[in-house]
Amino acid sequence: MSYNGSGTFNINTTGQPVVSGTVISSTAFNALTADLANGLTTALTKDGQSTPTANIGMGNFKITNLGAATLSTDAVRYGQLQSNADKLLTVTGTDTLTATASPALTAYAAGNMFSFVVANTNTGAVTINIDGLGAKSITRTGSTALVAGDMVANQVALIAYDGTRFQLLDANSFTNLNVSGTLGVTGATTLSAALTYGGVTLTNAVTGTGKMVLDTTPTIATPVLTNPTVTNYVESVVAIGNSSTSQTLSLTSGTVQTCTLTGNCTFTMPTATAGKSFILILSTGAGSFTATFTSVKWPSNTAPTITTTASRWDILTFVADGTNWYGAFQQAYQ
Repeated sequence: MSYNGSGTFNINTTGQPVVSGTVISSTAFNALTADLANGLTTALTKDGQSTPTANIGMGNFKITNLGAATLSTDAVRYGQLQSNADKLLTVTGTDTLTATASPALTAYAAGNMFSFVVANTNTGAVTINIDGLGAKSITRTGSTALVAGDMVANQVALIAYDGTRFQLLDANSFTNLNVSGTLGVTGATTLSAALTYGGVTLTNAVTGTGKMVLDTTPTIATPVLTNPTVTNYVESVVAIGNSSTSQTLSLTSGTVQTCTLTGNCTFTMPTATAGKSFILILSTGAGSFTATFTSVKWPSNTAPTITTTASRWDILTFVADGTNWYGAFQQAYQ
């Protein structure tokens, strides 16, 4: 008879209980020993010689002093769940990653989630092979392959298996990024495609080859302008006073000055330093005098010499490109 199905151990009642002074029946005794043997065989042994043949209810009691799980088929201790030790992979490699889990992973399954410390910053697309189960791609935002720098050395990366690939949940780049609030950018922003503007606050430089698209009613704050720093710039030229002989022009920053011709004069230009420019005003009190300039490229419809007449000012502008001076002039009458 043994156990009754509810946990109570029963023995054969024939010849039981034994009455003092009577002969014990061999049939009753053998039935008793058979029940005892059956009951002991059905019980679990503490040395692991027997195993359960059905689910065992714990009656709201705990299993205590459980050893730490080392195989995927082991019961796990609560402390292992708290520490997520089974989720932290040991990973080596840069773009072709090899990883081990503890306990060892026996098969990939959709929903697997693991973390690991990145050994080396990736240089392109990445794969991972966990416990020799086969290489799987690590992607971002779906099936998009990683790009260089998506995983940075010493960063803790979090990946989840979708049944085909592992998706990186904390990549450093995004295929699409939608921000519903205000986005503050404190560093330089480089654009390689169109930027659609809608509440983006920029506090540093924006550079790029794309374009910025504003919505239909953008609000533009009044910009704060500061004095720019300009190099290779000269406000004016200090010209020679009364000129009737050949002169060499020299550049000096200051107010525009005039040169009064008292006779024909040839002006020799200064060194054509890239970015340099100056203005020269020619005039004559009376008569007509010719000014000639060396090493100047003029517009095709302009003669290389300027003939100044009475009551007229000739305003000449010169700009250098590092090799040549380029000149243009206009006339004003008093």
